[in-house]
Amino acid sequence: MKKKIITLICIVSIFLSVFTLRATAVMQSYGIIISTGTYAYSGQAFTAKDFKDMLKNDELGYLLVKDSVVVTTAEGEPLDDSSWIPTGALLSFEFMHIDHIEKWERTYILMGDVNCDGRITAVDAQHALRISSRLENADSFIVRMACDVDADYKITAADARLILRASAQLEDPGQFIVSRGKVIDKIARVVDGKLTILLKPGYTSPQNEYPPEMFSAELVSHTELRPWPGSSGEIVVYLFMAKPGVDNIDRLLLMLYELPFFDRFIFPAGSLLH
Repeated sequence: MKKKIITLICIVSIFLSVFTLRATAVMQSYGIIISTGTYAYSGQAFTAKDFKDMLKNDELGYLLVKDSVVVTTAEGEPLDDSSWIPTGALLSFEFMHIDHIEKWERTYILMGDVNCDGRITAVDAQHALRISSRLENADSFIVRMACDVDADYKITAADARLILRASAQLEDPGQFIVSRGKVIDKIARVVDGKLTILLKPGYTSPQNEYPPEMFSAELVSHTELRPWPGSSGEIVVYLFMAKPGVDNIDRLLLMLYELPFFDRFIFPAGSLLH
């Protein structure tokens, strides 16, 4: 267990240097919560009291503003201390620096908590399986992210199986946050808001044009077509983000993997996300 926690702490440390989110360090010693600009991802269920105590007992050098820790539902209703924090909840607290007070605020996503009740159960696995089979629609981006426990941006029966195993304590849900963290670390390397993607071999659009609205009119500002060296009919397209950032890249990748002509995303370092 100790070795596992140390591994998770190392992963979170990488994120701190990439995102420059000083407040994220408040959770660093626990290695079970990582945050991006908008979201806090967890691999372990917490009650509101657990979260508050975790912050109050921390000794990383931050001076927590008294009574500033707030845990509410997505609608802004305060959660009782004994309540499990559900996917979609809002977490916030304030901490002091030498000359100012800074606020940390994120939307909480418990990996595997598909029905947003704050626990990982067989019911979540059932929902994930139905979503993967298109028998049920995911309510939102955060629900889709909670489903995607293997962090490949595709909701499949494999995700449902992992969630079911975690609900039966046959799988460590802490591994969900490790998988998510590794992907966040990679997409954080995307510079200038430019994503490189490959379309499926043999696919060509009408007039050989690939406008932003073909992918996402909201998230993509413009595109460029490039040849893919040594490929057999594969088309590489550069997507330039209208609003760069990890959270928007996450949103775009979830959309891309739903498109029938999309093949894969190429990380800046050259590794592939399938």
